[in-house]
Amino acid sequence: MRQHLWREVWRQLREARGMALVAVLLLAVGGAWAMLAASFLQWGRAGLLRAAKEAVVVAVLADGSEPAQLQAAVASRFPQARTVSFSPKELGQTLAGWAGGAAGESLLPAALSITVAAADAEGLKQFLRTHPGVAAVSSSQEWVGPALSGFSLALRLAGLLASILVFAFAALVVLAVRLLVLSHADEIAIMRLIGAHEEDIRAPYLVASTLLGLLGGASAVGLALLGRAILAPWIHLPPFSPTYLLATVLAGGLAGVLGAAVGVRSLPQEP
Repeated sequence: MRQHLWREVWRQLREARGMALVAVLLLAVGGAWAMLAASFLQWGRAGLLRAAKEAVVVAVLADGSEPAQLQAAVASRFPQARTVSFSPKELGQTLAGWAGGAAGESLLPAALSITVAAADAEGLKQFLRTHPGVAAVSSSQEWVGPALSGFSLALRLAGLLASILVFAFAALVVLAVRLLVLSHADEIAIMRLIGAHEEDIRAPYLVASTLLGLLGGASAVGLALLGRAILAPWIHLPPFSPTYLLATVLAGGLAGVLGAAVGVRSLPQEP
């Protein structure tokens, strides 16, 4: 019986090869997308959470103001603060490095970058706004909160897209199994006449679909690892844990067997 099982499994895989290939691709893309998106968002969220513990407050100095005077005032009021001053020339060089072009030194003011604990950011901003030599003040805390909210929304959207692709895989497995059942209706009737058990009739469909799911899950892992390697020169994503990789492969197999379980419900009833 075992020999018959595997013969039937391979025959079903051959007969459904076009649809099976599409199903595997859907699961591979959906799984890899979910893994990479979750890893990327985890990396970005970790960076934002680190940024949320400290704040960088930038003070733009008014014309004629000296950074040294403001540095001394900040140090006396916030002893733990770390300050870096930028002359118009230094600020121009920094902006030119970011923008890839030259910035006019004569058009730029001097500025002071101050790093403090997040809890002191608001007090420092109020202090700087009352200082006569400061023209404008901005804090990194103003964008960390919205950025964290945006990352949370992006994670939900990535999960939704991955769920849609996995659902499409399961639906395609259901369709493939039902088509195979209909095309094998005469064989199923003969197997019942010679005394085959229902489990023996259903087993090839379940095994074939499980193999497709495992293949899709393994392909998702391979694509995710490839994507992480491609992004490595620019983004140091956290490594995937072996448990996570194994769970992805097994989840693919589970999606396959669940799809097959729904599909075999179209088996004709016993006479």
